[in-house]
Amino acid sequence: MEATLLEFYHGAEALENEVKALRENGNGVQNAQLNPDRPLTLAEQARLMNERAKQNSKRDALLWKNVLKGMGIEGQALSRRELQRLYEEAGFDLNKNDFAQGIIDMREE
Repeated sequence: MEATLLEFYHGAEALENEVKALRENGNGVQNAQLNPDRPLTLAEQARLMNERAKQNSKRDALLWKNVLKGMGIEGQALSRRELQRLYEEAGFDLNKNDFAQGIIDMREE
């Protein structure tokens, strides 16, 4: 289905609004750094990318925590040994790997 000119116009307008909001709120980087008079050196690009990564990591960690909380997953993560202990208590054999063996069998067919 072809897009009409009006649909294209509305899509472009929405995209412009989103980019404007990102520039105003998003990365915390000054506009002078986003539009320099000269191309950025690799070191300058790396510094900006590191700054953005630090800012985004805090936000992303909070978003991930909210996702896990929404699924009812809270608290400290289990260690490998603790998980293995729970696995054994549930009656599973740690040395048995039926899933992987099934894949190997299918490949051999």
